[in-house]
Amino acid sequence: LTDLKLFQFGSDHYSTKLSDRPILSAHYTIHYVFSGSGTVRIGNTMYPVAPGSVFVVFPNQIRQIIPGGDAPLGIHWVEMDGEVLLPELLRLNLTPNEPILPLTVPGGTGKTAAYFSELSTAKEENSEHQLGICWLILGALSSETAQVKPQRIGNQRKYYVAQAIDLIHRCYMQDITVEDIADHCGLNRSYLGKLFRDETGKSTQEYLIEYRMEVACRYLRETTAPIGTIALSVGYQNQLHFSRAFRKTYGMSPRDWQKEHRMHQSELSAQNVDS
Repeated sequence: LTDLKLFQFGSDHYSTKLSDRPILSAHYTIHYVFSGSGTVRIGNTMYPVAPGSVFVVFPNQIRQIIPGGDAPLGIHWVEMDGEVLLPELLRLNLTPNEPILPLTVPGGTGKTAAYFSELSTAKEENSEHQLGICWLILGALSSETAQVKPQRIGNQRKYYVAQAIDLIHRCYMQDITVEDIADHCGLNRSYLGKLFRDETGKSTQEYLIEYRMEVACRYLRETTAPIGTIALSVGYQNQLHFSRAFRKTYGMSPRDWQKEHRMHQSELSAQNVDS
């Protein structure tokens, strides 16, 4: 039962009349665009989407959907977790910094589109039936993309990286180091670093810092907690070290980032009221 867990699913239509608010993903959320076009912001990066686009939001990432054009942007989505999910996403070359999965079939056609559509109408079905469709979706994603990494017998690379990412997601608020992560995986630091960079395009340390900064942005956006408290909440015992890491990542201090974001949100709210 821990292999794959289904939390929720649905279908949404987004209009240009109202801005979608940023949403923090608690688990892995896979999206399939079935109509319209627009842009999705995941973290600090913008990605264009159109019918047939598949994108994944990883745990503790913030996403915002921005419709474009006159037609509503229609998206099926499913929120899942479980031991099998992260290794499968890595096998599809999907990472927090590479969240778009190109399909080899036209938008609205193929098994992926059919299974997402079936899931969206399965709210009255039992949980076993719904979970079965989720497995079919994962299989369809694998069969309808050319982005699958070849599997080699005895190749444990993706599982080591999955272990490392899972530890970071669970323990980022603690004073963990790259050595701690390597020990957790049963590897030395340099070997884990090579595997991690091959799979994600960045070092273990870079991923840990970026993940902590993403969570810090969530606290800055959604709470009034002091900067020192936020620093402790994302694993920094020293507020100065946290502020330096934040400035290096975003080019401004945590306080300035918070002020700028809240000003932007106020402007968006005023625009929505006027419209």
